[in-house]
Amino acid sequence: MAKWRIELFDIGREKAGGTIIVDAADLVKAKQQAMRVCRRHLSASGDIYLEAKGHYTYCVVRGWDEVGEVRITCLEACPKEAS
Repeated sequence: MAKWRIELFDIGREKAGGTIIVDAADLVKAKQQAMRVCRRHLSASGDIYLEAKGHYTYCVVRGWDEVGEVRITCLEACPKEAS
C-alpha cells in the first residue's frame, strides 16, 4: 500500500478543511477515501463526485453545485515486488 495525502479545502457550509494521510493501493482507492471524508462533512442528501481540475486537484460536486476542493498526493509509493 502507498501513503497518500488528502487535503480538503472549503468542504460544505462550514468550509471545512484539513489534511489526512491514508493508505491506499492506487489513486482510485485514494479518491474513494477522499469521497468518504467529504461525505462526513456534507449532509447525507444527494450524490457527490470528484471532477478533475488538473494537477491532482479535484472539485467536490454535489448535484450541480461545487461544494469544495480536494488535492490528492502520493507521498510514498509501495515498493515493487521482485519477479
